[in-house]
Amino acid sequence: MILILFYLRKMPEKEEDHLTPATKLLEKRREMGEVETALAAEKEEFQMKMESLAQRRIELEKKEMQLKESVIKFDKFLKENDAKLSRAVKKAEDERDLQKAKQKEIERLQSEIESLTTLKEKLQRKVQKNSKFNRYLEQSVEALDEFQEIREVIDRYETLTTNYKDLLEIEKENQERINDSRKELNTYLEVY
Repeated sequence: MILILFYLRKMPEKEEDHLTPATKLLEKRREMGEVETALAAEKEEFQMKMESLAQRRIELEKKEMQLKESVIKFDKFLKENDAKLSRAVKKAEDERDLQKAKQKEIERLQSEIESLTTLKEKLQRKVQKNSKFNRYLEQSVEALDEFQEIREVIDRYETLTTNYKDLLEIEKENQERINDSRKELNTYLEVY
């Protein structure tokens, strides 16, 4: 652009006064050729700058698209990470809840074990205490021909106990009847 302005400037008028019209015409044509050359050079430079700018615009648009794609990918990545984090937090909470439940179950079972251990010890002491009766029953079975097994002795005992209770009940009822009859007799004797 500066070259064009340089060529368009008028030459000092003093020099033009000495030149003939043909020389002036040639001079003007030469200046016109220089101006056209400079203009062509400027046009070519302008065209190159426009092409460079167009190329740069294309590159910028590509970079903008890449940046948008990167932003979309990064956003997707962040959402996936948030989802993974949420799942991990929920899984950790579920595992803590499960661990608490398991701990309560362990405590309950330990308490039950303690109770059962205490009961076992109590029953073992009772078995040991009553083992002399078992030996006695074994000796009784061996001594008596009437029984073959301890269970038969126990069954016989239970039968006799039941019969005894029944007999006590019958005796009680009979005693009540006797008492009632005595009262009636006393009442009858008092009346007559």
